[in-house]
Formats: sequence, structure tokens, C-alpha cells
Amino acid sequence: MMSNHKFSWFTKLSLVVILSFVAVLNTQAQETVITESNFQVTIPAGWSSASNEENVITLSKDQGAVSLMVMEVAASEISPATLKQQLSAMYNGIVLKNPSSTNINGLSGLYVEGNVNGDVPMSVLALTVKKGAKGLVVVGITATVNENTYGNEVGQILKSVTKL
Repeated sequence: MMSNHKFSWFTKLSLVVILSFVAVLNTQAQETVITESNFQVTIPAGWSSASNEENVITLSKDQGAVSLMVMEVAASEISPATLKQQLSAMYNGIVLKNPSSTNINGLSGLYVEGNVNGDVPMSVLALTVKKGAKGLVVVGITATVNENTYGNEVGQILKSVTKL
């Protein structure tokens, strides 16, 4: 039988304060990065971002245990052949699956995964999206053993890509 117990105003107020604090932590936990061409990427708590003079944004976590590079390109440069060529130039010995078409937040693009065999086997992924004359390329890399550790957060980042 359920009791008809009423909560005190203090209990109710405490619960509201706790829930508000958690909501504030969650909203402060994310950072939004906006590129020159107004592509937007949201990164979860614990990730850092930095950009260089070539406007390449690097997102990383745990001192580079996983990192993503975000680069703007001309939309005309986004094709399966170009993507494979660029990744092969970046990572010696990369083996890629076939790129697949994707659509993220109304942006059409390509997604591909691959592996680099070496002293430390690495997992690589790339996402490209485009809108108008501009495109965005996101390339991620981590040691293969870290895939499960960072996979969900990398997925959140990739799904957050939008164009303002």
C-alpha cells in the first residue's frame, strides 16, 4: 500500500536545486567550436580544442589518446577518391574500408573507417560534409585498443556537426 507522504518544502527545494545544478554542469560541460565558414562542432566535457595558423582545429582528450582534426576545404574537393588519397598521404600504411554516403544534420557527405598497422595499431575515421561551396573534413585517430573507450564521445562529436 502506498503512503500518502507529502514532501516538505525543504525537500522539494533541495531537489530543484540539485537538478538545476546538474543541468548547469551538463550545459557547461560542452564546448562549441565554430569554423570560419560557420560550421559548428560541439565537444563533450574533458575534451580540449586548439587551432593553428592554417585554421586546422584539433580536438583531443586524455593528452592526445584520441584526437580529431577539423579542417575546412572547398566542397569540390570532397569525393571518395580524394578522401582516400588524402588519408593515405596522412597515414603511411593505412587500410581503408569503402567510403559510404552520409547525411548529418542536413549536410551530405562521406564517412570512412580504417586502420594503420604499426608499432601501435591505430584506428582512423574520417567524416566529410559540405554545404554550398564549403566543406568540412573531420579526421580522427586513436590506438585501436582505445576504440571502445572513446567511441561514444567521438560519435557525439561527429553527429553534432552543423552549418550555421
